[in-house]
Amino acid sequence: MNGLRVYTPAVNGSEHAKAIFYSRRDSGPFYLWRYDQELATWRPSRIHASDVVPQTFSSATWKSLPHALRARLGEHYLE
Repeated sequence: MNGLRVYTPAVNGSEHAKAIFYSRRDSGPFYLWRYDQELATWRPSRIHASDVVPQTFSSATWKSLPHALRARLGEHYLE
């Protein structure tokens, strides 16, 4: 997916942080991705740019993402 960047919270190591990711494609909006245990799926929420502090993000590699999240990102960001 061209221009897609995925981030994790800079606070690594906690179980909570492993279930949260952020994404952005090119100069589009940021999305917060959380894993919903009840539905067993990743759910996105669009977040306002004013709520984003990029310094609190760490870049994530595609291979480091859970497989189910990769699939949801592919559905969300259709080419």
